[in-house]
Amino acid sequence: MKLVYKISLFFLVACFICLSLALGIVYQSSKENLIKSISNALESDVQSRSRHIETYLKMSKSSLIQASRSVMLPRLLKTSPDDSGYQDVLKNATILLKGKKDVDDSVLEYLLLDSSGKVITSTDEVSVGQDESSDAFFLGAQKSVYIKDIYFSPKEKQPLMTISAPIFDGKEGKFLGVLVQKLRLNELVNIVTQRTGLGETGEIYIVNKYGYMITSSHFRNDTILKQKVDTLNAKLALEHKNKGHEKEIHTGVFLNYLGVKCLGAHEYIPELEWRMLAEIAASEAFTPLERMKCSFLWIIFLVSLLSWILGQLIGRFVSRPLEELRKATKIISEGNLDYKSPIYSKDEVGELATSFNEMTQRVASAQKDLARYNEHLEEIIEKRTGLLQVNEKRLSSLNDAFLNFTPDPLKNINLLTELCGENLGATFSRYSRLQDDGFYTIGQWRTPVEYALDKADGSILSDIVKNKRMRNFIVLRDLQKTAYAKTDSNILACGLNTYIGMPVILNGECVGVLSAFYQGHFEPTVDEIKVLGILAAALSVEESRFRSQKELEDQKNALDESCIVAITDVKGRITYVNDKFCQISQYSREELIGQDHRIVGSGYHSKEFMFDLWKTIESGRVWKGNIKNKAKDGSFYWLDTTIVPFLNERGKPFQFITIRSDITKQKVSEEKALEASRAKSQFLPICLMRFVRL
Repeated sequence: MKLVYKISLFFLVACFICLSLALGIVYQSSKENLIKSISNALESDVQSRSRHIETYLKMSKSSLIQASRSVMLPRLLKTSPDDSGYQDVLKNATILLKGKKDVDDSVLEYLLLDSSGKVITSTDEVSVGQDESSDAFFLGAQKSVYIKDIYFSPKEKQPLMTISAPIFDGKEGKFLGVLVQKLRLNELVNIVTQRTGLGETGEIYIVNKYGYMITSSHFRNDTILKQKVDTLNAKLALEHKNKGHEKEIHTGVFLNYLGVKCLGAHEYIPELEWRMLAEIAASEAFTPLERMKCSFLWIIFLVSLLSWILGQLIGRFVSRPLEELRKATKIISEGNLDYKSPIYSKDEVGELATSFNEMTQRVASAQKDLARYNEHLEEIIEKRTGLLQVNEKRLSSLNDAFLNFTPDPLKNINLLTELCGENLGATFSRYSRLQDDGFYTIGQWRTPVEYALDKADGSILSDIVKNKRMRNFIVLRDLQKTAYAKTDSNILACGLNTYIGMPVILNGECVGVLSAFYQGHFEPTVDEIKVLGILAAALSVEESRFRSQKELEDQKNALDESCIVAITDVKGRITYVNDKFCQISQYSREELIGQDHRIVGSGYHSKEFMFDLWKTIESGRVWKGNIKNKAKDGSFYWLDTTIVPFLNERGKPFQFITIRSDITKQKVSEEKALEASRAKSQFLPICLMRFVRL
């Protein structure tokens, strides 16, 4: 093969491999980012709508409870139809129910049932006198508010949802009847079917606990209570019935009820055992990737073609001076030493070097163009990723933050402090723990660098301690005009004008204060004070968890320092040993974990002894006694042993903790004393026999 073709082929292969690898990496990264962004958007959307539905149900129940506590309804139920004022009471109660129905478009009908289940009055006169005693909305609401899942009503010829509440005699607490609220599904459907951000193939719908769709479909007609949904997405949502969503992935690729491959997310609504599913066709979700793939293939083809042409040109430039050099070499090899090589006279080597430089410049120019294209492509990807992250942050809510709690209370305290500042629009926020009549900052958010961390008298928090105002919501306004402007250096240094705080109460005692600081004037609303109270209550829980963890850690350290400790499972396999166990047995922790206690068995104890030990602890009782063990070097040691079984909810052991103390010296002393006693008992008879002989 000629050198020209070798050079051209080398350029083609090198360019193809490098370009393919680079674009392949970019494509894979783009694919992962696209899937992540769509998944996050679906998950945020379905969680947001789930919270909306839960709020809607809560408000509907609250409205019904408020109506059930009206004075007119119990009066009607306690008034006999034979009484002279019965019709007036009935009329007033009916007017009340119709008035409440008129202000809510979602309410189809209000029914008032007596204690036998008979309809006394209704916003629809046709229902009066009907016997509803066997209906679930009557039977389920005799003690508390009851929500009857969505069902198809033959009377109204439409699907409905019913909420019912009991009515009691306020004095005697006697059950009088049930107030029933029949709701249309328009509000529920509006929440679910709003299509913002779902594209052409995306949809969100709800499946009830029986697996039937209870909201309308974007692709099929008449699906409510008729379309069975038994997809993997729906099954995974059902698995969340008895557990939360912390650290769980909500999204994935599934087949939907139409058999179409979709990118889906889900959320479980526990009150009615509903499952909200959000799905978008994979073909639509991955359309940008297909376009990108086509663009990359064209780029690879065109750049490879250009590299081949460039290789041809460079190969010719390279081979021409080499050919001249070959000719000159042949002439010189024939013995013509006086031949002046045109290479030297015309400086062909210099021209060859110039050609290489030009080729290098062209290749460098091509690489720079490719690098600029890659940088431009990365900038586009970064911008799109940034936009998606901003949208995700905007869709985040207070409930989403609670789902991100970790087992570490200190991290959760910082997260709650951040939520305080963000939700209340503060300049910065802090959580300070009360210790020895002073405050120590545990959580902070956007605290200025000039904020002084001293605990001198005259600061806001120190005055709160002195004045014992630590059980109520605290607000201080116009701080620049108060005495704190002189006594608290942070007021002027940080330009503060408003302070609000909420005590954190644990076991009836204040353990800290959650504070928000404002450089401007701020007047908290009732809802903002409630939010502050919720965050303070959550901090109380985290403080309790922090103290419990520290107490358990201290107890464990104390036990490890004083005793030889081991934990085994129900089959006797060692799952934990402390350092003292390793020291006395001379085995490492890695050698002991997964083994049973026969690894340190001495063979001293009988089978009956070991059988009695296991029989005792397997029955759930504590065993105490002395056990002789053998160390790794073959030496023996004695342990005063207590084995405590841990029982499950059925009263059966699921693990055992063994607490021991070293009594080897005591046992050795006892054995020496026993040997001395035996020697004495043998020596006296011998002496006596010798004395008799004498």
